[in-house]
This record gives sequence, C-alpha cells and structure tokens, in this order.
Amino acid sequence: MSSGARHVICIQKEERISDRASLRFSKVFYETLFVKKYSVCKAYEIAKEDIRTLMNNGEANKFKLLVNDNTDDSTIKNKRRHK
Repeated sequence: MSSGARHVICIQKEERISDRASLRFSKVFYETLFVKKYSVCKAYEIAKEDIRTLMNNGEANKFKLLVNDNTDDSTIKNKRRHK
C-alpha cells in the first residue's frame, strides 16, 4: 500500500464473488461507516458478518481487509499535496 492508504478492502484476483454479495457488502459497509460512524475495521467486520449470515462463509471469507499501521496523517497529507 505504497499509496499511503490505511485500509484496503479487496478480493484475491483468482476468486470470483457474486454480484449479490458484492452489492450487499458495499451497502452494509458504507452505511455502517458513514451513517453509523463506525471505524473502517468495525464496518468491515459488520459487513462481512452480514454476508456470512445471509449467504455463507465461502462468500464472506473472500473479502479481505489490509491495514497499513505504518501510515500516519502527515504521510497521507504529503502525498495529496504532491499530486
């Protein structure tokens, strides 16, 4: 994550995910993040658990959260200024 991003949610390139799972995950994740004001990590866990409950572990386990703890706010601000 050399871009300076703190969090990246992804799916491994060899995996396939259903449109239904992808849309549902996005809906729950962004509502939890922006409406309920949870952290990225907590919103991710809630969205993943929602997929697990509605669909199955296989679909839920395809979503991965990468966290870069070495990024601080000054790194992100500097990268934005240099673009």
